[in-house]
Amino acid sequence: MLPEGFLRVIPMWAKCFGPAAWRWTWAPARRAIDTGLTPKQREAIQAELGGAPPEEIATRLGTNRNALYKLDYDARVRLKQAILAAGWSEAHVRLTLGGG
Repeated sequence: MLPEGFLRVIPMWAKCFGPAAWRWTWAPARRAIDTGLTPKQREAIQAELGGAPPEEIATRLGTNRNALYKLDYDARVRLKQAILAAGWSEAHVRLTLGGG
């Protein structure tokens, strides 16, 4: 289940096309979060998407900010790989996830 704050990261265009488009667009990302990450990676990514600051996430996970950065980086790599494997293009990933 995605955190409540996750809705703030949905691009405007996805909202315009309604719930079906949102589900289609985010299905690979959600699947990757639910099944493609370690439990710590999942907790860190969900907290980040929920708007928690890095210091709070690190405290929750019992780690420091540098270790959290590495954990987050590794999680993002896994997410990108899973999303690309689901058939998204690099451009779609950037557009949907806000990377430019």
